[in-house]
Amino acid sequence: MFVFNTSFYVQDAVFSLWRQWVEQQMLPALAAGGWSQVAEVFEVVSAVPDAESRIFSVQWRCGSDEQVAQLDEVLVPQLEQCSLKFGQKATHFSTLMKSW
Repeated sequence: MFVFNTSFYVQDAVFSLWRQWVEQQMLPALAAGGWSQVAEVFEVVSAVPDAESRIFSVQWRCGSDEQVAQLDEVLVPQLEQCSLKFGQKATHFSTLMKSW
């Protein structure tokens, strides 16, 4: 079992627009691209980067290497769109975790 995690550092000034983008563009685009697993979205409360930003984690569970590759294929264009739309006001990085 794998957990594919993408962390987002989002400035408060764009949070509402970023959330709308996640809910109305990113997640539907993944579904349209053939990804059927539900995303879990969390706000990270154990660390605060500064007084004007928030951290979010979007996670998907993958049962195989093939699912990880499929998710990566449909997610990368969406993350590129995030960078174009928000620039440094909503940055991101992804990690892949494997259960024991």
